[in-house]
Amino acid sequence: MIDTIARTAGPISMFGPAELREQAHFKERVRRIDTNTLEDELTIEDPASLVRPWTITLRYERVQDLDRFILYDCDADRNPVENGKLIIAPR
Repeated sequence: MIDTIARTAGPISMFGPAELREQAHFKERVRRIDTNTLEDELTIEDPASLVRPWTITLRYERVQDLDRFILYDCDADRNPVENGKLIIAPR
């Protein structure tokens, strides 16, 4: 279980135009479905912005040519997006 309580207020770009407050509370349950699939059940609670908790299930399929998970919506990410393309930094 991943429990996130401190975040910067603002939109969540990967989910659309939702504006969340700093008090937004994220709960995630990540589990391995099979050898090549991870499932992330994400619930966001933010009474100031949302009428009720919002739950979404994301599935991630293994990419055979890479050896690590790529994050795409983080401040100070070492794998920046340049000209609309994700740049993979060496380890």
